[in-house]
Amino acid sequence: MMHRIVLGLALLATGFAGSHQSTAEEGSAPGSDSIKVTLLGTGTPQLNPRRMSYSTLIEAGDELLMFDAGRAAMLQAKKSGANLKKLNKLFLTHLHSDHVVGIPDVWLTGFLAPSFRATPMKVWGPKGVDNLTAGLRQAYDFDVNIRIKQYGGKRAAGMEFETTIVYDGYTYESNGVRVTAFEVQHTGPDTAYGYKIEFKGRTVVLSGDTVYNENVIKHANGADLLVHQVAYAPKEAIEQNKVVARIISLHTQPEQVAEILKVAKPKLAVLSHIVVFGPKGPDLSAEGEEKMMEVIREHYSGPVTLGQDLMAFEVGDQVVQLN
Repeated sequence: MMHRIVLGLALLATGFAGSHQSTAEEGSAPGSDSIKVTLLGTGTPQLNPRRMSYSTLIEAGDELLMFDAGRAAMLQAKKSGANLKKLNKLFLTHLHSDHVVGIPDVWLTGFLAPSFRATPMKVWGPKGVDNLTAGLRQAYDFDVNIRIKQYGGKRAAGMEFETTIVYDGYTYESNGVRVTAFEVQHTGPDTAYGYKIEFKGRTVVLSGDTVYNENVIKHANGADLLVHQVAYAPKEAIEQNKVVARIISLHTQPEQVAEILKVAKPKLAVLSHIVVFGPKGPDLSAEGEEKMMEVIREHYSGPVTLGQDLMAFEVGDQVVQLN
C-alpha cells in the first residue's frame, strides 16, 4: 500500500531520511483537480548515486510536462509510473549540461515501442534551445534515419523537435494548465528561467537555478508548492576555495532560501538541485545536507523538506506526500 502523508505540522522544517525506490506499479495519477509533482532528479552535475541530476515531472489533468532532463530523467520517469506515451513536452530552465544531458534518452526512447510518440518532441527553453535540439538531431542522424526506415517511414514526425524560445512572462496554456516562464539570475541575462504551473486553482512553482531573486518571490507568493534549489558551503570552504566560492555565488544559499520562504509563504517548500561543498570540493554526504538544513531551520520555521529522488506530492486542497 502506498504510504501517504498529509503534510502539516509533522513536516515542519524536516528532511526526508531515505531514498524511495519507486516502480511503475506504485505510480498514481493525480486527482481530477490536483497536480502531481515528482522529483525525478534532485542533484547536480556531480556523480551522486543518491541523486540524479535535476528533473521534475508535472502531471495535471491531461498534461504531462517534464521540466529539465538531467541524468537518467527518462528512467526515473519510468520508475515514477507516469504514462510515458503522453510525454512529448519538455521545459528547460537553462542549458547547463546537468539539466539537458538526459534529452536524447527522453527524445529517442520516447519514439520507440511501447511509447511510440507520433508527434514531435516539443521543447521550450531560453535562447539557444533551438541550436541545442538542432545539434542533437544532427548528432543522432544515423540512428534517427534507421529507426524511421524500420518503422516503414511511419511516425517520422515523432523523431523531430519543435522548439519555442521563452522569455519573462511567456505563457503556455493547454487543457486547463497554464505554465508561465519568469526570468531568474544564474547564467546571464535571458538565459535562465523559473516556471509557474497553474491548474484549477492549484499553483506549483519551480525556481530553476538562481541566486536570490525577487521574481521567484513574486510568482511563488502564496503558492501551494515551491520547489527551490539550494547551495551550501561552510564559511571556511568559501574562504579557502575560490572555485567553491564561485559556484556558491551562482546559487541560492540556505539563509537566502529561508528569506524567500518567509516572504512568499508557500504551503510547502521542497528543496531540489541540492549543492553542498566542503573545503576540498563537493560533499555528497547526507551529513553535509543535514548541516545545510540546520542553517535553514535557524532562519525559517515553516514547512520545508529536503527533496529526494522520486519523492512525489499531490497538490490539491492539501499538499500530500505520496511516498
